[in-house]
Amino acid sequence: MGLIYDITIAPNGAIQINMTLTSPGCPVAGTLPGDVQRRIQPLDNVTSVKVDSYEDPRGRRRACRKAAKLQLGIDE
Repeated sequence: MGLIYDITIAPNGAIQINMTLTSPGCPVAGTLPGDVQRRIQPLDNVTSVKVDSYEDPRGRRRACRKAAKLQLGIDE
């Protein structure tokens, strides 16, 4: 599973999607970006789709609730 952080749609119909994976060892890391691309490409007025995926552990830390951070020993 991944999280989409940004979608840019150009006037010419080109779409850029930036997403993260849930972990470095994500079992669908090799297929998820392509799956996202294949689902977006057939939509009306879409001329191209580029999906960039990256791992951002800091983003996951920012998204954690304060109680979870305390339990995990994560400083803010």
